[in-house]
Amino acid sequence: MSHDKIAELLVALEMPFKFFVLFLVFMYVIWFWNVGPYEGFMKTMQTIQLVVEKVAIAIYTSIAWLVVGIVRIFSVVFATVRDFFISRI
Repeated sequence: MSHDKIAELLVALEMPFKFFVLFLVFMYVIWFWNVGPYEGFMKTMQTIQLVVEKVAIAIYTSIAWLVVGIVRIFSVVFATVRDFFISRI
């Protein structure tokens, strides 16, 4: 897929995406005033906190998985080299 096709796709999807985001904002405003400003603000903050926590956990898990994987690779390489030199004795 060439860069021109990707650019055409992005330009074609830009306006529907803007309408979709505007619709979501409109629905949020209706919900916000329906439940009341205080309750709406508190639920919004709780949702933002939940999303931030999930993203932080996902980032931490990914980094931990990457570090453990690299450590395992180094340990296997080290053990292989060690066994090679020990077997030569």
